[in-house]
Amino acid sequence: MMEKTDREAMIMARKGMGLSQRELAVMAGCSLSTIATTERGRFLPGPELRARIAGVLGVGEEALFPDAFRERRGLRRMGDAP
Repeated sequence: MMEKTDREAMIMARKGMGLSQRELAVMAGCSLSTIATTERGRFLPGPELRARIAGVLGVGEEALFPDAFRERRGLRRMGDAP
């Protein structure tokens, strides 16, 4: 589940562009319920949809969806010291 600050980033970006949830959904090619549940922190979109939403909002994916990148940052590469 997304943290409150993560959700706020998407809401602030959308409102900053003057878009409604419905308008963002149309522009990103998804449903209104997908945008609404994402903003409520009940859904984390997959990579393709994250990229589309970020593109519409003109914000980096990692800024909008840091939860999707947290695990990746925590992984070590083979051979890295513990």
